[in-house]
Amino acid sequence: MTYPDHRVQPPGSPVFVDRWESDEDFAVHPKGSQPKRTLVCPAGETAQYLIPNHSYIFKTTKKSWQAQQVWSEVIAYRIGILAGIDVPPSFIAVDEANGTTGVLMEFSLDILRKPSRPGLSMPPTT
Repeated sequence: MTYPDHRVQPPGSPVFVDRWESDEDFAVHPKGSQPKRTLVCPAGETAQYLIPNHSYIFKTTKKSWQAQQVWSEVIAYRIGILAGIDVPPSFIAVDEANGTTGVLMEFSLDILRKPSRPGLSMPPTT
């Protein structure tokens, strides 16, 4: 999987996800060390680094002392760009409805389910 456009979130502009719809196919992730849910980017989204109608995982932390962990995904994405390694795009996001800050990670399985980027197609079945 490649991310040739290296979409980067501008400083001081978190993604506000409180009005994003849950992805019914992958709405809640019951396992894992941190709470997460899958959301769909609205069709009218204007931020150039997000893909409208595409699924993203919104991952938060359980305890306040873990809040810095959300940055690890964003930092890994930025380092991946510099190193030429494919890493899912990750952005800082806020759910104003419940006051949580987290990381919004592009959901890579979405590409297999419903391609939304030009030039992508379903992989051949065997």
